[in-house]
Amino acid sequence: MVTRRQSVENFAQKMDELINSKFILADNKVSSVLVAVADSVLLYEIFEHVTTGFDYDTVKSVCFAKDSQGKGHFLMPSSERDIMALCFLTLVEIDGQKIDLYELCNQFFASSEGNQKTYARFANEFLRPFSELTQKTAYKLINEQDLELKAQKDAEEKQSNFNAENAQPKVETTQNRGGEVKRTNAEIYLLKLLILADEEMKKAKKDKDVYEELVFVLGEAERFVKERNLSGITLCFTALKYMTKHAKKVKIDLEHLATLVAEVVR
Repeated sequence: MVTRRQSVENFAQKMDELINSKFILADNKVSSVLVAVADSVLLYEIFEHVTTGFDYDTVKSVCFAKDSQGKGHFLMPSSERDIMALCFLTLVEIDGQKIDLYELCNQFFASSEGNQKTYARFANEFLRPFSELTQKTAYKLINEQDLELKAQKDAEEKQSNFNAENAQPKVETTQNRGGEVKRTNAEIYLLKLLILADEEMKKAKKDKDVYEELVFVLGEAERFVKERNLSGITLCFTALKYMTKHAKKVKIDLEHLATLVAEVVR
């Protein structure tokens, strides 16, 4: 399974190949970069975020400008979000043959030393900043998510230890006699979702990491329901609401789940 970090490393490798490419081979390497983005849930979501509401045509006309003599000049945007959006969408247009890479380089990155030097200017002034900024943004998000998960896990362990230390002896009932405890409807529903997600994770290729994270969150949600941990349940609902957009093969009815959970925690 490709992890989030591995997907960013793959993107970096494809960008390095594009940056160091021969001019005549660069078109195909642009396609490889975009495939690397499409194969990464994290990168796909980053570019979806930075391009939402972005006025590409206006920014492009300002950054790729010509003076009164018709000589082209390139000026990188000032904000990091605009840099990522402009460069990504430009690569998309190059890949879609809406922009001719040869003409773009010769109009805005021309060098008197020939085509390869011209492409080297394009690589250093356009591609390299884009690659470095994308990697920085991706790793920052990964680190933040890892820290949040660690803090959440530490808090859960402390709560679990506290509950264990302060647990009262249970009175034996028909439901728990013999070590068998009756599951709530919410736990049963979460268990069904967990089984489905686990099956999809084992079958998936492209979205395997999505279903792996879904398995983790559903397992945590089941545990929080057992513990009647409202803050934990709320955190899991937030994560599940986000994940349902991507883990589409596991149908999760959050309204139904909320009704079942309410029966447990009220």
